Parts: sequence; C-alpha cells; structure tokens
Amino acid sequence: MPLLRDAVSKPDIRPERVGDLYSDGYAGFLTGRYAENRQEDYRVALAAFGPLFADGAGRRLLDYGCGIGLFLEVALERGFDACGVDLAPDAVREARRRGLRAWHGTAGDVPEVAAGEFDVVTLWSVLAHLPRPIDELAMLRRLLAPDGVLLVSTVNANSLLLKAYGERWGGFTRNHLIFSSPTTLPRLLRAAGFAAVCVRPMYGGGVERGEAGLSDRQERRLYRAVMRGNQGTMLRATAFASADGPHAWGLLEGRVTRVSSR
Repeated sequence: MPLLRDAVSKPDIRPERVGDLYSDGYAGFLTGRYAENRQEDYRVALAAFGPLFADGAGRRLLDYGCGIGLFLEVALERGFDACGVDLAPDAVREARRRGLRAWHGTAGDVPEVAAGEFDVVTLWSVLAHLPRPIDELAMLRRLLAPDGVLLVSTVNANSLLLKAYGERWGGFTRNHLIFSSPTTLPRLLRAAGFAAVCVRPMYGGGVERGEAGLSDRQERRLYRAVMRGNQGTMLRATAFASADGPHAWGLLEGRVTRVSSR
C-alpha cells in the first residue's frame, strides 16, 4: 500500500522555491479573518491532549511556520520558552514587532534553532505547505530532545466538507501542496522517524468552543459523523520521539477525546 494513498499532493513543487509563495503581503492575510478565534482554537486543540501541553515551565518550544506569532503568544502564556521560524519576511517582522522571538528562513538558517533539543515542535496548518514532507518532518524529529513531541494540525483529506464540495472546496490553493488523512498522517510521521503517534478527531473550532449555535441533537449527529472514520475538517496529532511518550503523558493511541470549552 503506498504511503500517501489517501493524500492529495503536488510533487512537482521545487523546495528551494517554496519561499516565493510567502513574499511580502502574507502578514496581511494572517492578521485578517484568518486570525479570528485562532488563539482560542489553539487552546482547544492543546486541551485534546490532556496535560501534555498544559504547563510549559522549563520546556523549549519551536513553532515551525510561526507566522505573526499568534501561537507563540499562547505558548508564552503557558510558560514555554518559545521561538519560531517562518518563510514570510513580513510575518516575521510583525511577530518581532509584537515582542516575540522569530526568525525569517528555515530551521537550518538559525543557529539557535539548528542546535535543536526542543521539548516541543508545533506545526499549525503548515504540513499542507511542505513540498517534501518526510524530509522536513525527519529534520524536525532531529531537532527534538530524546523525550520530545511534535504537534501537528493539518487539513484532513478525509473530511466531510472536502467530500461534499470536491473541487469547489476553498482549500485548494496554490500553497496547499499535500493533504493527509487519518490513515496517511501516522504513516507519514513514522516514516520520518517518530516512534509513536496519537491522533485526535477535530470537530471544528466553533463546535468545540461551544459557539456553533447547534442544537444538542445536531451536535450529537455531527460528533457521530466526524468520529465515523475521523472525518473532521482538520486533523490534530502528536508524534513522539520516544515510544514511551504517549504512556508517559497518559495518552492512549487511538483513544477518542471530545473537548469542549463549555
């Protein structure tokens, strides 16, 4: 069975030209409608993994593809020693204006990042943008401490929304290069050298924040539909450098966790 059987990809993108997709002007997108509720969505996604990301005291975190630093602010709230890198120069300038540690370029361009030993690396809506995902995930695996963890939030190729809209779905943009499914994402992470992977279904930020305006009956139907094969719009997963990682943090692979802020 091919590794990326359920993925949609553009393998012809040249890695050295990816930065061209994020020239000046990208920060405007990241500070527009994209930013609405974004930080609360981060908090909801983190909560799905119990205590794993609750306390960052004494822990180093790299946000790979940090944009203007919205997640870095959340990480700092939790006590992480947080920094980020991004290919969009204007986004990095905005992150720095907000008082955050962020660098323009790849992880290898920044000595402090290239030195590794991070306890946590995060990829928020970044995996879909990588032209050579196994290579980059393997690089991030090398940046982790022996007991480190990678957090991934990415578009779900198995989502009900994508299936309903097909080619009319708004996620087919020029900088979305690969979409992973609940089947292919763990395979992708393990191919990159991670020892254990834990995936959580995601039901939608508005639903999990309690702001979707659904009746109890409608919400139950949505949860059942999403859980039937993990068909939410987004996937969230943690990948551990150590096989003992899920056990050490009280996580069970394959367990479904429903999260609500209500």
